[in-house]
Amino acid sequence: MIPRLDSFVARAALAALISVCVPGALARAEDGSNDAKREGKLPSPADALRSLRVAPGFKVDLFAAEPLLANPVAFHADERGRFYVVETFRHSDGVTDTRGHMNWLVDDLAARTVADRVAMYRKFFTPEEFAAFGVQTERIRLVEDRDGDGKADHAEVFAEGFSSPETGIAAGVLARKGDVYFTNIPDLWLLKDADGDGKADGRKSLHTGYGVHVGFLGHDLHGLIFGPDGKLYFSIGDRGFNVKTLDGRTLVALDSGSVLRCEPDGTNLEVVATGLRNPQELAFNDAGDLFTVDNNSDGGDRARLVHVVEGGDSGWRIGFQFIEEPNSRGVWNAEKMWTPEWEGKPAYLIPPLANYSDGPSGLACYPGVGLNDGEKGRFYLSDFRGAAATSGVRSFLPRPKGASFELAEPKEFLWGLQATDCDFAPDGALYVSDWIKGWGKTDKGRIWRVSDPAAANDPRVAEVKRLIAEGFDARPDAELAGLLGHADRRIRQEAQFALAGRAKGPEGAEALAALGRVATTPAEGYGRLHAAWGLGQILRTGDDARRAQAAPTLLALLKDGDPEVRAQAARALAESPATPPAAILPLVGEDSPRVRLYAMVALARLAPSAEVVATILDRIRDGDGVDPFLRSAAVSALARGAGDADAKATLVEHAADPSADVRMAVLLTLRKLDDPTVARFLDDVAPAIVLEAARCIVERPGMDEALAKLAALADRRNLPEPLWRRILTACEGPGAWSDPKALAAVATRRDVPAAIRVEAVEMLARWAEPPALHPLTGLHRGESKRPADPAVAAFAPALPTLVADPSDKVREAAASAAAALKLADAGPALRGLVADASRPAASRIEALRALDALKDVRLAEVVDAAMKDDSVAVRAEGLKLLARLDPARAIGAATRALASGSIPEKQAAFAAVGSIPGPEADALLASWLERLKAGEVPPEVRLDLAEAAAGRDSAEVKAALARYEATRDPNDPLAPYRDALAGGDAERGRRIFREKAEVQCLRCHKVAGDGGEVGPELAGVGRRKDRAYVLESIVFPNKQIAEGFETQVLALADGRVVAGIVKGEDDKEVRLVTPEGALVVVPKEDVDEKTRGNSAMPEDLIKDLRKSEIRDLVEFLMSTEPVAGR
Repeated sequence: MIPRLDSFVARAALAALISVCVPGALARAEDGSNDAKREGKLPSPADALRSLRVAPGFKVDLFAAEPLLANPVAFHADERGRFYVVETFRHSDGVTDTRGHMNWLVDDLAARTVADRVAMYRKFFTPEEFAAFGVQTERIRLVEDRDGDGKADHAEVFAEGFSSPETGIAAGVLARKGDVYFTNIPDLWLLKDADGDGKADGRKSLHTGYGVHVGFLGHDLHGLIFGPDGKLYFSIGDRGFNVKTLDGRTLVALDSGSVLRCEPDGTNLEVVATGLRNPQELAFNDAGDLFTVDNNSDGGDRARLVHVVEGGDSGWRIGFQFIEEPNSRGVWNAEKMWTPEWEGKPAYLIPPLANYSDGPSGLACYPGVGLNDGEKGRFYLSDFRGAAATSGVRSFLPRPKGASFELAEPKEFLWGLQATDCDFAPDGALYVSDWIKGWGKTDKGRIWRVSDPAAANDPRVAEVKRLIAEGFDARPDAELAGLLGHADRRIRQEAQFALAGRAKGPEGAEALAALGRVATTPAEGYGRLHAAWGLGQILRTGDDARRAQAAPTLLALLKDGDPEVRAQAARALAESPATPPAAILPLVGEDSPRVRLYAMVALARLAPSAEVVATILDRIRDGDGVDPFLRSAAVSALARGAGDADAKATLVEHAADPSADVRMAVLLTLRKLDDPTVARFLDDVAPAIVLEAARCIVERPGMDEALAKLAALADRRNLPEPLWRRILTACEGPGAWSDPKALAAVATRRDVPAAIRVEAVEMLARWAEPPALHPLTGLHRGESKRPADPAVAAFAPALPTLVADPSDKVREAAASAAAALKLADAGPALRGLVADASRPAASRIEALRALDALKDVRLAEVVDAAMKDDSVAVRAEGLKLLARLDPARAIGAATRALASGSIPEKQAAFAAVGSIPGPEADALLASWLERLKAGEVPPEVRLDLAEAAAGRDSAEVKAALARYEATRDPNDPLAPYRDALAGGDAERGRRIFREKAEVQCLRCHKVAGDGGEVGPELAGVGRRKDRAYVLESIVFPNKQIAEGFETQVLALADGRVVAGIVKGEDDKEVRLVTPEGALVVVPKEDVDEKTRGNSAMPEDLIKDLRKSEIRDLVEFLMSTEPVAGR
């Protein structure tokens, strides 16, 4: 959903080439936080309704619209059908994004508390800018349908005043029995309306400390839902948290998104799972399994459907977001940590079930009553993609597979709106909040209702609405017991909670007995699971007597004939630390992988026990070691068991087990324990185990001794690149184990991949000041300085070999490192490289620059030779250097280059002249500006001339430039940008496309198979379109939308509405492909009204691109080759 999505702020430079791009550029002021502009004209509710496409058999109508609500982020309907709507006003007006402040990236990732983040604001902002962070407030609006006609007719502010500088975007709300839970970084709030006037008159922060980092806008606190265990679950994005719990503990997870849970009063806060990026919303299925959909990082990866398993790690770290070298997102992409395949992944993580959706936000599971039985078990996902025509609500079914699930039957359920959240209300309909348009705030919003007309006469619908409205606390035990088997999950759960709450009281014996009867009656279906969960609640929160009464029933259920009952009984028994692990242990040997999963998750919560080790490792040996879900649960259980000294000893004994799967499980357990003895696995015979050990050693704390052992692997051969990267990281340090000699040795070894050797050289180059951010995880590791002498001593003898290396990249890196290390005796080697005409120009130019940086004694001689070189690029670089060494000579050389040189030389000449002060340079530029006005300057150098002139103070030059600008066609919107049509550098353009954080082109667009899935393949676009088209698509995304991706909504004369992607149009008909993939041919005479969908790219995206960068992007796109076979 909008502010809850990081796709809300993703950027794309070329989105106009398609209409379904997912950028997310925000309209914001220069400081990135205040005075964001509002979106323009919005479609009326009636027009919007005509554009909506709903699955066959369902009906959509408007429930609420502006002015009743504005900027809706999330909502929840209470028992009375009143909607608590979370509205954001701080989005871009008090909440910012690190991409707009990359100068504070290190400070941001170094933050360890919310107070650190606020201190960073004070450091980087003026007092006036900082004060603006405390102006706007987040808000909860209470929206009601008071006359019962199905449309909201009343709204009032329920709570506001959430406006301190540390406050984030409000992103979650849940109303139950008069309590309103509200997530708004840095707090989880509990609000109450004691007098029933529709306004919160009590508020309490249950915890504070969420949102340690700024990170990405929208990576907030959200996902509120009650689990089957009676606990409150919620999620946070990778902004992390450092929370002091109500019982005095400190709970910290700084660098990834997490799922957490606590009691309704905020006590017993605990982390359920980590390694997520931005899990917007959480939803349970009928069997109590938890799911989320995690957003992608705009780096070519994709969003992920995740089965959340207790103790699981999905692998993401916030630092990945800002890594661009040696590849975008570092190991996250390089090692495909985000794909669903099991093979080749880091063994410590749980992979997603599928890559699914593009802008995941709201998530809900059908409760069982209100639509139709064909929807049973299905989930509904809001997919916010930046434009209404390409956004909506998806529907899918998680189908059981082994210990987990697989994605099945994905569909578009409701399409054509910018859905930010979706949830079921007491009437059984699915409600969807709508941002309406664009990425910025509109100060408007809507809620749509999706219903099943066929269910209108289903008596269960009215019954559910009545039961929810009446509540459950006053119902007799027998009635509640009967409701545990109701068709609607909400009824079952509330009956469970009521019985469990009652059973804990002094008069609770009958309620406890009722739970026991249902739990042990085979015909009760889902009621048995709810009864087991209710007994688990009693084990957790009841007194000793009630726990003693509840436990025997659950223990007996461990032997039930239904495997699901056995699994959930184990889950419930884990609520009591008194449950003996020996009672659960037999389930680890069961045939059902699902039973084994829940048994091991339960063991991870019980008292440490030596007896669990052998049994679990036997299952690992017998096949569970290849299933990442079972392996994760097993490792959690083993780590818990290792709290017993005998268990730890037994575990370590298996480090030499003949089974590689067993050894891997032992390794992963030691990783979970942050045990440096994991280094023993660096000598394992299995390459995958060696790599996994290396991952642990470079990522986990307290591994100093292990790092030394890892660095010692630098003399091995035939290693995979992922392992080499960990070895280099260990060699770089910083720490006593760091070894520049090892780095230099690796750099010169031609049996090592060139990419690794380049990294080794670059580490040597920055030896004196290792980056504060970890090279593999991107996380803050601390700033340090050390003498460069050891690196110089190691690198100097290697330089002659490196500059003669067959790899261009190695040579370039070596030249650059020589300059960075100020290698005094590097001159001969570098001069030799510059003079070697057999080498590529890029290597020779890097050597030239290094000589310049070193102020080489023979630099003037080398530059003179470069000016006469056969290579155009070398000559151009020589001219740039000459401008600094001998400005007077450079003027003459530039004059000659402009008269007869190549395009690169002319570009270099203008850059050189622009940097030389004095009247001669001004006169030369002024004369060329007159030629430019007369149309006598090649298109490829017009921008270079104009930019060189723009930097001058000369009145003559300014006047000449103004005369040229006056020649532009005032009726041509593209005129100010036409100088960027030609002359760009394709390689620079490639880097902008892939790496420039402010525009995030790769988020939406794909080139040669690499990039976002939303848009078409852009490779070869230059074969299909001319430069003007490509330039216009960047500057004015809605002017022309790529064929095959333009969306149209057709209102037909007979009242029907048809929408889809235009596949063809002529004088007689329009051919559309609908969201379901069907080709629809519509005669034009039947079309009453036609509306074209806009590009999702913000019109002002070019404010983040210089004209030279636009030119480079154009050149890059024009240079790409079509994908083979397309």
